Amino acid sequence: MDLGCGEVVLLWTQSTDDFDDPSLIRYDILVDGNLEHSVVGVDSIRFFVQPTWLTVFDIYAVDTSGNQSRNATLDANLDGCP
Repeated sequence: MDLGCGEVVLLWTQSTDDFDDPSLIRYDILVDGNLEHSVVGVDSIRFFVQPTWLTVFDIYAVDTSGNQSRNATLDANLDGCP
């Protein structure tokens, strides 16, 4: 997969829930603590961020009742862009 400067692809295993089908689970993606994207029923996202030395990504699963999972965190070094 070719990625451009600042382009990021995040992949995850979809959350399971006692009541909600995986297609109904929302995922909130935070970049450096700020909510950047919310997606529903998917297991990946492709987007752009401002390249910095260290970028922190957090992903939370949220069911239709508003229950939020513990976060999954990824620290990434996105330097090297021309």
